[in-house]
Amino acid sequence: MTFVALLLAPVSAFAQEAGKTGIVLATPGTFALLFQVSERIAVRPELGFSTSTNDNNSLTTPVTGSAWSLSPGVSGLYYTGKWEALRAYVAGRYAYAYAKTTATTAGGSIESTSKANTLAGSFGADYALHQRFSVFAELGLAFVHTSSSTPAVTISPTANVWAIRTAVGGIFYF
Repeated sequence: MTFVALLLAPVSAFAQEAGKTGIVLATPGTFALLFQVSERIAVRPELGFSTSTNDNNSLTTPVTGSAWSLSPGVSGLYYTGKWEALRAYVAGRYAYAYAKTTATTAGGSIESTSKANTLAGSFGADYALHQRFSVFAELGLAFVHTSSSTPAVTISPTANVWAIRTAVGGIFYF
């Protein structure tokens, strides 16, 4: 309870200046920009991309596969407290993901697509190691709605999932 009260307590001095911009490199696999709109508010648009290929010739019918995904998103951060170089915040996030997979055998190819909409809320903290570099960590809860389709199959399954969301990374300010 004390921790929650500290996070929500008003704090007058914040280190990051309004208008300050940074490049965010984070895991899981995301590139983002951080725009410090005011002392307490920041916006973080992001983009994730992945691609893969697979050749499996050990089967009686060789299979070649490829996949790619693209996932843009945006987070809004509200800074709730500051203690020297440490700042605490709460964040809301929306992300959309689109993925396409192709599997090819001697008999032909099958393509499938999937889409996901994610809404998440998290608590986070960033620590300024230098005026131009910070590290951060977040922990929260995410709701993900997915749908997929394969033209060769008439079923288009959907799923709703609740998941723990974590992120860690670094911010290079310029």
